[in-house]
Amino acid sequence: MMKVVIADDSMTIRSITRDYFEKMGVPKQNIYEASNGKTALELVINEKPDILLLDMVMPEMAGMEVLEELNRRSVPTVVGVVSSFGTKYYVEKAKSLGVQFFIDKPLIYEKLVDELKKAGIL
Repeated sequence: MMKVVIADDSMTIRSITRDYFEKMGVPKQNIYEASNGKTALELVINEKPDILLLDMVMPEMAGMEVLEELNRRSVPTVVGVVSSFGTKYYVEKAKSLGVQFFIDKPLIYEKLVDELKKAGIL
């Protein structure tokens, strides 16, 4: 069964995204949430999710720092970025660090499903 880490400093975004994954049939116990980058990194290392949905702007450790650390440690997980901070530079840098897809906020269910299918998760 799929495991997911949702990393966003907005409780509202995390809640909406959790609902989306539950709608896809992912059990609640397989959905982990992080309100900052440091917790997101710890969850990915410890829980080994199939996918990490990552915001770029978070406290304690920015999304780009999380990506760099995952890359440095060669942690195998699909990473999708969901952020309102989608400048061309950040998108290109994130993709160079292994990000599979980048979705601008607000997150739309159908767009998430489409990107997960393209990434081979669904």
